[in-house]
Amino acid sequence: MRTITTESKAYSFEDVMNDPELKDKVLEKHRDINTNYDWWDCTYDMWKDDLHELGFYETDISFSGFCSQGDGASFTGRVDVYNWIKKNDINGTYRRLLPFIGKVIDYSDSLRRDRWHDYVHEKTTSLDINWYIDTNKDHPLVHALLDKLEEDIYAHHFQLNKEIYRSLEKEYDELRSDEYILESLKSNGYEFDEEGNIF
Repeated sequence: MRTITTESKAYSFEDVMNDPELKDKVLEKHRDINTNYDWWDCTYDMWKDDLHELGFYETDISFSGFCSQGDGASFTGRVDVYNWIKKNDINGTYRRLLPFIGKVIDYSDSLRRDRWHDYVHEKTTSLDINWYIDTNKDHPLVHALLDKLEEDIYAHHFQLNKEIYRSLEKEYDELRSDEYILESLKSNGYEFDEEGNIF
């Protein structure tokens, strides 16, 4: 049996930067260096904090992306109606309900992912709020206002789903950009062969 040893040139990061052809090879070989792990965790955490501030809690975010039909993002969880009104009712449409929520008006709610969808995008979740009014009198105007409130919360949720997806897509594009790839390769002190592979 014979052992054959071959020699290969090792190119430093500086060498790569001075050789446009090798630089292109390195970039294409390592396009996924910043996205081959759960890179979205920080974005999820940021959004969960933001959602909590906006009146949504116990949230769970999912997405698929970024270049196929059906891609998108959505979150499930619960709604704190009292805080949602305080944070989002800019026009004051629902402020008159605040003294009654949790006292005269109670509710159960869920923001859930619809089981019949094969995708994860802004249209794959539903909001259900069951209102309970503690009174013997019928209040059709209150019911109509609560129905409108539920519609507005869902519309807000729908818009937030789209914003979450846009922020994830922006981060993904940045992580796969030449600038970010080169920064990662440089900071790790890698050396490369002539095909752009890391030694």
